Amino acid sequence: MKCLALESSSMVAGAALMEENRLVGEIRTHYKKNHSERLLPMMDQLLTSCECKLKEVDFFAANVGPGSFTGVRIGTGTVKGLAHALKKPVVSVNSLEALAIQNQSFKGWCSPIIDAQKNLIYTAAYEMHHGEMIVRQSPDVFHILEWLEKLKKIDKPVLFSGDAAEMHQQRIKEFLGEQAIFADVLHRMPSASAVAMCGIQKAKKQELISPEEMIPLYLRTSQAERAWKQKQMEKEGTHS
Repeated sequence: MKCLALESSSMVAGAALMEENRLVGEIRTHYKKNHSERLLPMMDQLLTSCECKLKEVDFFAANVGPGSFTGVRIGTGTVKGLAHALKKPVVSVNSLEALAIQNQSFKGWCSPIIDAQKNLIYTAAYEMHHGEMIVRQSPDVFHILEWLEKLKKIDKPVLFSGDAAEMHQQRIKEFLGEQAIFADVLHRMPSASAVAMCGIQKAKKQELISPEEMIPLYLRTSQAERAWKQKQMEKEGTHS
């Protein structure tokens, strides 16, 4: 079972080739967000280096977001085009589970957080249990303080990754203290190999879909912002 995965949801661009229990190869850059120019050459270079023909790939995987609107469209569009031309299935992997699986050995909750602007974040929570990644909070949008309030109520350490982890690091430390752990620099941003790993796991669970069924994951930030403002107004009303 060979999976070719592409990552383009953030500043990171990458391609990875993975067999069932082995990462065959990966190319990754964290430089300029010109993914439309880099992604296909990366993929071609990877396949050439690994002596693999495109037709030998069993299925494709892409990061469907949340993240950069343009980047997600480039990655999913590329994968859908390749899969359609080769009559191969695809797997959708979201940014948050791809970030979490990079830290799967962590004993506690993994909370990837991605910047959604105006102190809003895309986030989820995952925990490893007997080798299985359990979803403790499905992907959603929160105000950073609202999310930290929720995490403070659990009696477990929380590992943060994603671009918003660095952005809000001081605030997180002040709010959660020693409960908060931060992913190291190698596991802080999404990677194509993580997308491939999630893709292999999903393929084993028969979660393969047609290229037409792959759609970007867009979480609504406006509703989360309104809900947070309403909550704050109610708090102020209670204390007045």
